[in-house]
Amino acid sequence: MNRQRVELLPMMPRFTVERVKTALGTTFPTANAAVKALEELGLITETTGNKKNRSFSYARYIQLLSSA
Repeated sequence: MNRQRVELLPMMPRFTVERVKTALGTTFPTANAAVKALEELGLITETTGNKKNRSFSYARYIQLLSSA
């Protein structure tokens, strides 16, 4: 897995594929594949239930911040 993707998670605990695209300086399909890989690993969850304009959350990190 690309280390840059994982390093972005604490800086963007809630994000869209478009935001990942901008942060990584890549294409939408590449950003979408990166997000899909993180989702399949269980690191992030999709929060909208939509097929388009989806938002994702790094819930474990948010929970850690909330409990601190």
